[in-house]
Amino acid sequence: MARIEVLGSEATGKLFARGVMSAWESFMVHGNCNRGSVRDIIRSSWERCRSSDVSPHTAVAPLSIVGEELERRRENHREMLDATSAVVGALEPILNRSRSMLMVADPQGMILDVYGPPRTLDQAAERRIAAGGHWTEIHCGTNAIGTAIASGGPTQVHALEHYCEVGKQWTCAAALIRDVQGKDILGAIDISGTDDTFSVHNLALAISIASQIEATLKANEARDLIRLLECCNSKSGVLHAAGLLILDRKYRIVSFNEKASLALRQLGVARSILAGQPLPTSLARVEREANAVISFDYPDWLEPEWIQPVCVGGKPVGYTVVIPNRLPRLLHNNANYSTTTAAAENKGQSFDNIVGVSEGIRAAIERAKRLARGAQPVLLLGPTGVGKEEFAKAIHGASRVHGGPFVAMNCAALAKDLVASELFGYADGAFTGATRGGRRGKFEEADGGTLFLDEIGELPLDVQAHLLRIVQDGIVTRVGENKTRKVTVRVISATNRNLRNEIGCGLFREDLYYRVATTTLSIPPLCARQCDIPILAEYFLEGLEQKYGGDGKTISSILHEALSVYPWPGNIRELRNVIESMWHLSDGNLLDIADLPPEYHNKHFDVSPTPRPTGLRDKERAAIIATIEEHDGNMRQAALTLGIARSTLYEKMKAYGIRRGGVIVTNEDFVAMRVTPGR
Repeated sequence: MARIEVLGSEATGKLFARGVMSAWESFMVHGNCNRGSVRDIIRSSWERCRSSDVSPHTAVAPLSIVGEELERRRENHREMLDATSAVVGALEPILNRSRSMLMVADPQGMILDVYGPPRTLDQAAERRIAAGGHWTEIHCGTNAIGTAIASGGPTQVHALEHYCEVGKQWTCAAALIRDVQGKDILGAIDISGTDDTFSVHNLALAISIASQIEATLKANEARDLIRLLECCNSKSGVLHAAGLLILDRKYRIVSFNEKASLALRQLGVARSILAGQPLPTSLARVEREANAVISFDYPDWLEPEWIQPVCVGGKPVGYTVVIPNRLPRLLHNNANYSTTTAAAENKGQSFDNIVGVSEGIRAAIERAKRLARGAQPVLLLGPTGVGKEEFAKAIHGASRVHGGPFVAMNCAALAKDLVASELFGYADGAFTGATRGGRRGKFEEADGGTLFLDEIGELPLDVQAHLLRIVQDGIVTRVGENKTRKVTVRVISATNRNLRNEIGCGLFREDLYYRVATTTLSIPPLCARQCDIPILAEYFLEGLEQKYGGDGKTISSILHEALSVYPWPGNIRELRNVIESMWHLSDGNLLDIADLPPEYHNKHFDVSPTPRPTGLRDKERAAIIATIEEHDGNMRQAALTLGIARSTLYEKMKAYGIRRGGVIVTNEDFVAMRVTPGR
C-alpha cells in the first residue's frame, strides 16, 4: 500500500495556506509547481485534473442521479449501506459536536447517503455535497472521494488544496471500502465539513469506519460460505458421481471436484477452473424473486437444469452446478467453440462482449441495458481504453434499431477541416479532391441504426452547431449543397473530458451537451475492478487462440497475481495489448512474468502468492480459522458470526484439529496458523 500522507495541525495556519496558494498560482500559470510546495498526492491529482481539462472554476458538483434512479443505485449497494448504517449510529454525537458530515459513495464517486447535523447538511447541499452528487476528479477536481478512488488509498484534502472552487472552503478525508479479497473498490467513506472544522483525526476515523464496514461484509460472507459448504458437504455423497462446482452468492467458484474439470473439457471448455473466478466463459446474472432463480445468463455449455440455488433459512447463500456423469448432449462439437465465437456470430454487438464480474462493471452493464430500451441519446463517460465503444455496440445490439447499421467515428482522428464532410457528407465538387458525384456522410450511413461519436469533445464549434440541428430534427445537409435529407439515427457519444467544464471554457456548446447527454453512463477504469483482470486476461487469450490457432497457452498463477496488482493506466486496451504481445512472443505454452514485454520489466509488481485451500473440508476449515482469528479467539462471537452454535463450533474444531491458544494442526495443503486464546 502507498504511504498515507497525513495532514497535521500546520494545515490550520496562515503559512500553510500561503504556501498552497503560491503553489496553486504557479501550477495554473506554468503547469507545474516545485516539489515540496504541496503534498505529492495533491500535486499528482492536480496534474490528472489538468490533463483531463477539468475547469478550476467549477463551483457546484453535478447532480447526476435523483429519485428512482438514486434508489436503484442504493439498492445495488444495499449490503454496504446497511453495514455503514450499523457503524455510523454510534458516531452521531461526534458528528454533531464537530459540525461534520459523513458520506458513503459508490465506486464511481457517486454519493449514496449522508449523515450529520442538519445545518452542515444544508450548507453542503448548496455545493451538491449530497446524495446523487458526482465527486470523481473528472467532475469536481481534487477532492477526498475522487482522489482516493483515483489514487487507490486513503486521502485527506484541505481547503485550498482542492482543484476546483467547489471545495476550497471545505475540508475532507476519505478511505476506500474494498471487497473481501481486498482488491475491488466497493465504495468510499468520507468525513467533511467547512474548512474551520479541520481535525487531524478525521483521516484515521474514516479509515477506521471503512475497516469496520469491511469487517462486517467479510463476516457476512464468511457466515454464508460456512452455511454453503455445510449444506453441500451433507449432499456430497449423492453428488459423488457427477461433476460438481459450488458458487458463492456472487457466482464465483468456491470449490469443484476432479470430475468437473473432465466434464468441462468434454463440453469444449478449454480454460482452467480457478477458485474465486466466475464460471468459464460466462458472465453470470441471477434475478431473484421470493428467493428463486428466475433467469440466468448461461455460458454456452451450461444446461439450465444443472444449476440450483442453495438456500438456508429462505436466503440464497450460493449455487451448485451439477454436470451429469452421462452428458445429455454436447452443446458444441467443436472443442474450440466459445463465447468469443458466439460474439463474432452476433457481429460483436452483445453485452456478452463486456467481460467482468466486479460490482462497478455489472452496475454499468445493468444501467446500459435499461438505456438500450429507449431511443434517447446516450453519453458514455470514462478514461481512455475502458471499452466505451464496446458499450456503444452492446447498447445498439439490445436496442430497437439493432437490425440497422452501427457506424462509429472518432472525432479526434480527423483533421478539423474534414470532420464536417465526414459527418454530413458532401456534394459533387464541394472542394478540391472531392469524389465525383458526392458522398454520403456518417449520419446517412447510420440511417435506421446507431451512430457512435467517440471523443465528441474534440468537435470544432462550427461543426457542433450543425450537429445540434441534426440531433434535434434529424435533418442532414451535405457540405456544398442546399438539399436536406431526413435521417433517423440514434446517437451514442463518448468522451474522457468533463464537458461541463468545456462549456464553461467556451469549448463546447451547452445546448448540444443537453441534447447528446440526455442520459449518461460512467464506465469504471480497470484499476477500480481488479477482480476482472484475470478474467479479461483469459478472455483475450482465448480470443487469440480463436483467431490464430495454437496448442492452448495458459497464464501462470504468479503472472495472474502480477497482472492483478498493476494499475493499468491504459485500462483494458493496455491489458489486451500486453496479452497479445506475450502470446505472440512467448516460447512456451505457459505465460509467466518473464514473458512480459520489456517495458514492463521495471514496473513494480507486488506479488505475494499465498497457498489456497482446495477441498470442501479445507474451505470450511479455513473459514472457521479466519473467523476465530478475526474475533481474537472469542468463541462466542465467532460462533455468532458463523451462524452456528458454540457446541457445533467446538465439534468442528475438534474434527479439523483446530486448537485454541496453540498451533493449529493442519494437513499438508495448509500453512500453519495461530489462534489467540479467547477472552
